[in-house]
Amino acid sequence: MNNKIQHYHWHWQLSSTPEQLWPHLTDIDRLNRALKRPPVYKSDVQEDADSAYPQFSYDRINNFDAWEEEPFQWEYPYRYSVRRRYLNGAYREMTIRVDLTPNAEGTLISYQIWVSPRNIYSRIATTFRLGIRYRNRLKSVLKQIDYLAAHNLATYPSNNGQYLSRANKKKIKAIHDRLIENTGDMEAVNRLVEYLGSADDADLRNLNPNILATQWNLSRKRLIEVFFYAVKSGLLNFNWELYCPDCRTVQKNCITLSEIHEPIHCNDCDKEFYINFDRSLQLSFRPDPSIRKISDARYSFTGPQTRPHIVVRQFLKVGEKRYLKTNLPEGTYQLRASNLEGRITVHVTDDAESNVSITMTDEKLNNPSVDLFVEPNLVIENRSSSEQIITLENIEWDTKTVTAAEATSLQLFRDLFENEVINKGEKISVKNLTLMFTDLLDSTGMYQKEGDQQAVGRVIEHFEVLQEVVARENGAIVKTIGDSIMAVFSSPLHAVKAFVKARRVIAEDTRFRNSLKLKAGIHTGKCVAVNLNNKIDYFGSMVNIASRLVEFAEENECVLSENVSRSKEVADYLSSGDWGCTVEDINAHLKGFNYRFFRVKRITTAHSPLRLVI
Repeated sequence: MNNKIQHYHWHWQLSSTPEQLWPHLTDIDRLNRALKRPPVYKSDVQEDADSAYPQFSYDRINNFDAWEEEPFQWEYPYRYSVRRRYLNGAYREMTIRVDLTPNAEGTLISYQIWVSPRNIYSRIATTFRLGIRYRNRLKSVLKQIDYLAAHNLATYPSNNGQYLSRANKKKIKAIHDRLIENTGDMEAVNRLVEYLGSADDADLRNLNPNILATQWNLSRKRLIEVFFYAVKSGLLNFNWELYCPDCRTVQKNCITLSEIHEPIHCNDCDKEFYINFDRSLQLSFRPDPSIRKISDARYSFTGPQTRPHIVVRQFLKVGEKRYLKTNLPEGTYQLRASNLEGRITVHVTDDAESNVSITMTDEKLNNPSVDLFVEPNLVIENRSSSEQIITLENIEWDTKTVTAAEATSLQLFRDLFENEVINKGEKISVKNLTLMFTDLLDSTGMYQKEGDQQAVGRVIEHFEVLQEVVARENGAIVKTIGDSIMAVFSSPLHAVKAFVKARRVIAEDTRFRNSLKLKAGIHTGKCVAVNLNNKIDYFGSMVNIASRLVEFAEENECVLSENVSRSKEVADYLSSGDWGCTVEDINAHLKGFNYRFFRVKRITTAHSPLRLVI
């Protein structure tokens, strides 16, 4: 009788859709904390336990209620489950399964728990712990989650029991006033300071200005600038999170870029990896401890939100078959198995095959691709000789994070944190970056005509114009070279806008009296970030191409590579203005690239002094 399984099954009707509820309901760390569960620690009670099953405990010292946990399984956005096998404590085994069923009123939540108490006393206690107390707490938390989901909020409601340090009240007031003076943005500063005093610890461990900007209806650029000034003033700290590009989990935290030394070992994948600036190296913000101390206690180390890019994850033992239900956004995914080499590319569209069956054998996954309907009838079977964790994951990375490429492409970041550079000798790849080189046509003639004193003054003034315009367009000047600049941007559109605006300012500024003839070249591609003269600089073929493009430009022209001209944002921007353009496709032969031609489009304005060559 003592071994009899106790089953608890509850239903709640919520107003939000499964897609809205999913990111909140599957964040097990926050969910368990809200349910007042005790902190969880990684444990090692049985050294000979199956390595596929990680071990956890509620008590680091006594290892009370320790368990090994099978891999979480989920099918976005309808279902997730997990099974624990307890090594000691009150239970022998527990399985939790949550189903989200859409209906006319929103979503019906089905929450089930199967538990095997260890003895009669545990059985009696479980009736109260789970059947009454846990159920009541869960009902209250689900109500909060439904509110967050319905109002498109990313964070839990404020905890009124937590405040900023009263002892540092004067310090906080001084920082607050200084931030408003530096940024001129009272609304953003007020929102940030208020949030630091009232938000839940879980929301403050990793502050994301891009997510908060959306939630607060503020400019993304404005808020990230407030964050940078807040770090400089001592309100916030930041550190660099190094993500494994394969499993996309944080494997290392560094206070400064100079602490990064490649390669880095991933404990989850058990292999070494190299990071890149525009994906796997990201900024993380949190309050300075003197302002507010944040607990680092964890309430779960697993769950769907630890790997939000994975939409389907199934743990199949040998011979098992699963019939899956999911609803996938259109896009490109990849299917992988934990104990098989290779991967299958999956294209999800609304006109693809709805019935798809995938069988895992001991052979390498080498199918070129599979087309899948957005709401497929998906069957996965494991006929291999070993257990498999099968995942279907979106290949696109989250665009809401603050990457190293974005941060170091902002002039304000480079100005405030000039010592934030890569360690000498390190070379970090950048998959996608935009560079703009500018130059002055016939600057030698200007020096001879106007004299050194006056010409140098005009050149310096034109640098000031460029720096202001580049910074306004989310870019940064990497360096000046004679009369030229090298500027970096996180998107090609911002680079194009920067040139157009700079050209207009110089043309209309009476200081220059039409004596400056600005030209530029813009290129997008992959390169390598390095430390040169204690500053972040960039090298590679992409950089060489960008520098050669400016040589091909004539008076008041900007030459854009084919990579830039293919950008939909750039094409839309150029076509939206009254340019009065004539377009000519040509092949450009750039110096240093003797065996290669570059396709460009030459756009000439008919009624404006500005000629744009693409």
